[in-house]
Amino acid sequence: MKHLTNPRIYLIAIATAFVLHSLHFNFTCDDAFISFRYARNFINGHGLVWNIGEHPPVEGYTNFLWIITIGLFMKMGFEPVVVSKVLGIFFGLCCIPLLYSCSELVFQRKSFLNLIAPVILACCGPFAAWSTGGLETQMFTFFTLAAAVRYLYEVQHDNITPASAILFVLASLTRPEGLLIFGVTCLHCFSQTFLSKKNPFCRKTIIWLLAFLILYGIYFLWRFNYYGFIFPNTYYAKTEGGVYQLWRGFRYLKRFILFTNWPILAGLSLFSLFKSPRSPIAYLLMLTLSFSAYIVSIGGDFLGMFRFFVPMVPLMAILVQEGIISFCQWLSRLEYPQIVKTSAITFCSFVFISILAMGCVPSFKGREYERILFSKRLAIRNSALGGWLHQHTSQDETLAALAIGAISYYSELNTIDRLGITDIHVAHTNMPHMGKGFPGHEKRDFSYILSRKPTYFFGPLIFPKKNKYYKPTASEIRKFNQLYKPFQIRAPNLKVSLYKLKEVKKVKR
Repeated sequence: MKHLTNPRIYLIAIATAFVLHSLHFNFTCDDAFISFRYARNFINGHGLVWNIGEHPPVEGYTNFLWIITIGLFMKMGFEPVVVSKVLGIFFGLCCIPLLYSCSELVFQRKSFLNLIAPVILACCGPFAAWSTGGLETQMFTFFTLAAAVRYLYEVQHDNITPASAILFVLASLTRPEGLLIFGVTCLHCFSQTFLSKKNPFCRKTIIWLLAFLILYGIYFLWRFNYYGFIFPNTYYAKTEGGVYQLWRGFRYLKRFILFTNWPILAGLSLFSLFKSPRSPIAYLLMLTLSFSAYIVSIGGDFLGMFRFFVPMVPLMAILVQEGIISFCQWLSRLEYPQIVKTSAITFCSFVFISILAMGCVPSFKGREYERILFSKRLAIRNSALGGWLHQHTSQDETLAALAIGAISYYSELNTIDRLGITDIHVAHTNMPHMGKGFPGHEKRDFSYILSRKPTYFFGPLIFPKKNKYYKPTASEIRKFNQLYKPFQIRAPNLKVSLYKLKEVKKVKR
């Protein structure tokens, strides 16, 4: 029975709970199929392009390494939907023992208290949900956590190496936000060496910095030469909202804090800052606050379960864990009777457990859970519609749509994104009311879409239905009615309305 006294044995139970929590959601986001389409075109020899033969190519993705990874599995004959879920759960699962290792290696503590952060992670709804969403979220989260833990371990042993730099490169290749993570790390690294009165440009630091710059620089030069823009096309399609975008980002941050409850406890980690000027808590706080500021600056996200905050969840879990431990240690040092201190610690523990339990409830009901269910239904319907179009259309026909993921992947038609995520012209269109609308759904140019005369036109003319800021003009509506006619699809488990170009006759494959 001695093995039961080893805290590591309980990681198995925590990991099992996380897997069950993730499978409870079991959905695939429609946006994931955008990555699958890029991966399929890549392995088929067409390059990393949205539409085959399209020039110039458009970078309608922000997850290069994820696409390459999915593509390799597709090349071996695996279904991308299944692969994305398996990889998502795998990377999420890897974060749990990594968090425990962080407590042992960085905070140098072997105790059952090290299980607090893994438990928080396993119970977190957003972390579990986006393990099966089909996107790169958990891959980026793992590389970010691994890079941060490795860096802290190297700093603690005063031996910074290219190993952590390579992990930061992998994170940056998975998501562009990895550059922000590395930038904050550089700031922490140089500030720590400065406070220690050491040379910040020593040989090891220079090699560490060059390892990142060279590896990432090779990728950046390729993508800039290939696509022609500094930022991905998605950046131009979703930003430029100014102060309105900031206000929307603040609302997104507020909802996340109120949703999970426990991030407020991360403030207790400030107690740990008094232990040592080289405390890793300062670094974790820098990462969390800077990443949160970045999310606010881009106006948040439209998908459920706070996808953008997931990469910071493991870091916040460590902060909460260390904050609780430091706070309890502070209580134990107070000059009060032992029964008073024990009662205070017991009460605080009860409050923490209650907050943690309350944080699990939104995984089963509420607004964010309903949004995940909506994403699931949307992907299922659009997959069926894409399959129908693949069977009943010719390869020279085209499609214009709003939710372009599953429809474009299964139909294999050249697809025009009405919202500009994968369209350069729409993404660079100046919108007078950016920041006031739905995140990621504000750019549009109805006249431009009509000028391209797609064979099929899917989705409402006005989106969202209560859109106050951009509506097609009377002349645009008149031209649309001249070009298109309603088209009904009635098939088993599929009843959808769309529009079809009048002068184009349907030619079966």
